[in-house]
Amino acid sequence: MKTRADSNDAFPESGYVRMRQVVQFLAMSESSVYRLIKDTDFPRPVHLSSRLVVFDAAEIRQWQQRRTAIR
Repeated sequence: MKTRADSNDAFPESGYVRMRQVVQFLAMSESSVYRLIKDTDFPRPVHLSSRLVVFDAAEIRQWQQRRTAIR
């Protein structure tokens, strides 16, 4: 069985990641991620084409670290 630590290890330090990877890494639903994009300082997606949307993995990791540091 995969644990949360296993998911974090599989998430890249840099490069681009798809929404599915972001959702798994943050343990959130896709709709929650879109709500964060709209309402907060969550990293903005990068549109590589009209149908291909990715996120910068380093920005996602930094956002998560800032969020956990607040707690």
